[in-house]
Amino acid sequence: MVPTIEYEKLVRTQWIQTQVSGPKPCNNLAFIRCQVPGKAIETGDPDVDRWRIRFTTDFVIKNVDKNNRGWYQENTCVSAAAFIEVLNASDDTDFVFAVEAVEADISQDGNLVFETQMAMQSSTHGVATTMDVVVTAYVLLYEPRAEPTPPSGNFGQRLNLEPIRAFGKKRKIDASQMRKLSA
Repeated sequence: MVPTIEYEKLVRTQWIQTQVSGPKPCNNLAFIRCQVPGKAIETGDPDVDRWRIRFTTDFVIKNVDKNNRGWYQENTCVSAAAFIEVLNASDDTDFVFAVEAVEADISQDGNLVFETQMAMQSSTHGVATTMDVVVTAYVLLYEPRAEPTPPSGNFGQRLNLEPIRAFGKKRKIDASQMRKLSA
């Protein structure tokens, strides 16, 4: 049996999310990124050592129906990839590390949960290592939402108000200027 390292605390997650119009019933697309801090692992023998890392992200599906978790599991699509970002070894021996699998689930509270399977092979017995694992994922999901925002009624113009201005200036920027600003 492959041992599992389970993180008790929620893993800090960065994400960007937007509304989409399908495929039904999905109405949101999110891109998420999270980094799981490493824990010490020690090699056993020249064979491949395997272990699983299970953690819950702080990305949560809003207004999730906790009594209907199965429906969310069936109707949420996750495409995830994991990689090793930081690796510290106690010896400068030859070794190989790999991420063998990434699986996603949804907790009872609507948080996204990941489980990665890791593998390591070393030419020396007893090499201790720590590593950070980064997971990125696209998540196609359903979030209950209120009615869409109605079209503008030009409320500001009727009250003779100024439009909202970015950084105190009202200016138009085309795509060529955007590249210059981001460089």
